[in-house]
Amino acid sequence: MADKGKAVPPGGVPLKTIKEQAIARYRALRWEIWLDFAGSTTLHGPIHLTATKGRTRIYYAVVVFLMVFMFFLHTAYLIRHYFSYPILTEIKYNNIDYVYPDLTICPNSPINIADLEGSETGRKLKTAYQEAKEFWLKQEDFFNASPNAQVKRTLTRKFFENSKSLEHSLYYRCFTLRVRPKPPVPAGPTHGIRLILHRGSKSTPVLLLNEEEPFLLQSTSDANAWKAKEGFFIAFHEADTFPSFPLQQLPNGLSVRFGTTTTVALTSTEILSVNLAGRSCVEQSEAPAIQLVRHDFMSRSNAEMTHGDDDKAQFAYTERACVAVLRQKLTYEKCKCFSEAYSIPYSMRNIGQTWCHDIETSTSKLIQIKQTLSCMKEVERLTDRQIYPNLPTTALDLCPANCSPIKRMECKATDKVVEMIQPSEPGDGVPGCPLRCGRRIHSIHSHFTSQLDQDISAENMITYFERIQLEGRNGTSDSFVKREDKQISASDLIYLDISPVSESISQIIEDQGYTLVQFFSELGGVSGLYVGITIYTFAEVADVIVRYFSIFLPYLLAKIRPARRAN
Repeated sequence: MADKGKAVPPGGVPLKTIKEQAIARYRALRWEIWLDFAGSTTLHGPIHLTATKGRTRIYYAVVVFLMVFMFFLHTAYLIRHYFSYPILTEIKYNNIDYVYPDLTICPNSPINIADLEGSETGRKLKTAYQEAKEFWLKQEDFFNASPNAQVKRTLTRKFFENSKSLEHSLYYRCFTLRVRPKPPVPAGPTHGIRLILHRGSKSTPVLLLNEEEPFLLQSTSDANAWKAKEGFFIAFHEADTFPSFPLQQLPNGLSVRFGTTTTVALTSTEILSVNLAGRSCVEQSEAPAIQLVRHDFMSRSNAEMTHGDDDKAQFAYTERACVAVLRQKLTYEKCKCFSEAYSIPYSMRNIGQTWCHDIETSTSKLIQIKQTLSCMKEVERLTDRQIYPNLPTTALDLCPANCSPIKRMECKATDKVVEMIQPSEPGDGVPGCPLRCGRRIHSIHSHFTSQLDQDISAENMITYFERIQLEGRNGTSDSFVKREDKQISASDLIYLDISPVSESISQIIEDQGYTLVQFFSELGGVSGLYVGITIYTFAEVADVIVRYFSIFLPYLLAKIRPARRAN
């Protein structure tokens, strides 16, 4: 009777029948759902993991393992990419926070007669002029516009190419004005700064192209035609930076002519690169490189690739640039001011720009100026090996075994200097080389140009501070403009009034460049080759769980309960 009790639970249904019914329900559930899904995929081997044996099961297990590994590896990469992607924050400064941009000024045509006479550059330019003229005269659409505009563009490109042998080729005949309004200029259209450009009596005309051909569009040519055409192209860019050349291709600039006054309204946008994890803007393992593309090859054919990379200028964080930046950091560490001889690191832009040579009106500054300048000179006298910590030279290299005690003391001091200027801020991308993490874009909101009709006396061109010096006790100071000079013609002047566009409240725009929706979209898209296989893995786990809870556990309970009752 005991054996019967164990074999037949209450209700009269044998355990074997219960087990067979449970297995039938399990198989029906499994084959109706998962097998249907298996038939719709490319690889439907993993469904046989629980239905096969021996080598076939091993084969399917290897396939599932590889697919699962690839899926999780790719998913981990996408998650890491999502959390490390920066969020762009745009802050539009229209109020007192407005920082005036620097100005780079280049002549509209950087070539004059002196460049052509008796020089190798002149011979190349003359050859380029003839070739460009013949090329553009043969074009079928020359009636729509004067070909000389294209010829002039070709000459400008050739000029920059042939001036590479000069010391400062890209900045040749151009100059940059660092705008430092003191005291700060209030924002608004009624405030701003005025820039006056005076031609001078000794100025030379720029090269004018012969535009007397009988085309539909042509320029008048007379003795004073060069004065009407001469002028400058002015680009507005972030403070303490240089733009790419030539400026005529930049969107944030405008052309001004002599004899005109131009009012410019500017807006600025500051873009800060931040992220969720707080990482640097660029991984520290990747050395930053800057590549300036020169857009002065518009007249060159796409099929003509003889010059290679002549149209690109490569710049990188060289050892010399790092030394200059680290000298500035050390100057601020020791002297609490910035030296005008080096640029300010981008990671220190949030510090007030106090220059060592800038003597303020306060008495304490006047008393400390001697010590400040002495401190700055002390940093300037340090050698590069004392400044740059990444050089292979160490204290042991500087101090051989037989060096003098004085030399060994200098080596110990060198190690202290190196430890003092080791970069530690997260904004410094490459060790020892601060990396730019944000930028400020200046744009021209609107501008208005009108003619200057009234001549100006020379005395009005003398600034207030120059006049104070001229009227001093000794009167030894001199001025570029003399009081006794004759009146300055309006055709020799350029007036440029620069001011922010408005006094509105700052506007903040946050744009998460890599959104969560895009993350899930890419997660599903790039995993299409093996995501089905991975889901099969979850199906196999579900099979085991279902088998355990729906078959094995009821089977154990059915065997345990009769045994307890029998006892």
